[in-house]
Amino acid sequence: MLKTVNLTKKFGNLLVFENVNFHIEKGERVVIIGPSGAGKSTFIRCLNFIEFPTSGEVYIEGQKVDKNSDLPKIRQRIGMVFQHFNLFPHLTALQNVTIAPIKVKGLSEKEANEIAMHYLSKVGLAERVDHYPNQLSGGEKQRVAIARALAMQPDLMLFDEPTSALDVEMIKEVLDTIEKVALEGMTMIVVTHEISFAKEVANRLIFMADKRIVEESTPAEFFENPKTDRAKRFLNKIVNI
Repeated sequence: MLKTVNLTKKFGNLLVFENVNFHIEKGERVVIIGPSGAGKSTFIRCLNFIEFPTSGEVYIEGQKVDKNSDLPKIRQRIGMVFQHFNLFPHLTALQNVTIAPIKVKGLSEKEANEIAMHYLSKVGLAERVDHYPNQLSGGEKQRVAIARALAMQPDLMLFDEPTSALDVEMIKEVLDTIEKVALEGMTMIVVTHEISFAKEVANRLIFMADKRIVEESTPAEFFENPKTDRAKRFLNKIVNI
């Protein structure tokens, strides 16, 4: 469905990651873990061209994508959930979810409301649709963000540290929501530090460190029998895995 070939990103002279070769097939659930500074978040931001790679190639359904492609159309196929929600503070939960289907896909308000209510109900917020972001908990805001991405009915979902801005007690409700979406068959890439989630949900786990992909395997293989010293050092620093 999507693949990268020798993808590299620099900010000026700062190398973020280099020569990343990656692929994901329809229905796969790939979790990316690794230490801070490995380039994980920047990598997935390059997959829908929020950031532009410095070099290398991105292919979607076999077609090369670059700055000259129809990026707005491509982004409609790739949903993105960020660390910090990025909700419009002056819009209700319902309006935050309907705005893109109306403005980008050209749906009527009635059609967009029906889709939005479906996904807000799916993430457990049917009773909170008229609330503004400042009336919602962090976990509720992130679930609105998930519903907003799903309302565009994407082929692929990207999650960039979706629980990193949440209090501990709110993390589970968001991870449970993502797991529910995953088990319904959504293709997804999740950057996270939540090891238990990675074990439970991922078909495939990627360990990024030192600005590259170091290991790639099933979660069971990685956590039970890491192949590289770098992965072993990383796992030795994690408590309660």
